[in-house]
Amino acid sequence: MSAVIEPTVLRGRSVLVDVTCTSPGGQEIDHFQVRGVIEIVSERSIGIRREGMSELYGLPPLFDRFRATESDERLVWKRTGEELSVDYVVDFSVAVADAEMLLMVRSLGFQP
Repeated sequence: MSAVIEPTVLRGRSVLVDVTCTSPGGQEIDHFQVRGVIEIVSERSIGIRREGMSELYGLPPLFDRFRATESDERLVWKRTGEELSVDYVVDFSVAVADAEMLLMVRSLGFQP
């Protein structure tokens, strides 16, 4: 894992987020990606503006999970196979208790 990214550097930068949802027992039940521009950065949360969405997608403020992309790195939007160019990549794993919580994580992410 690389050095912790300073929070102030993240604002205004593009990001690709890989989210894995697990059952309380640890079994993977969903995996998806979120991409957008980081609009809010605080000690409580990170807010990502996704294209065409009115609400921000929330991430927990785990700045040590962010890494800058390499200039030759090939990132793919898994839904379409489109190659992406973003400033940062981050991955999170979230335990979800039920379908309602899974839906919330998919639509809004982390909410403090």
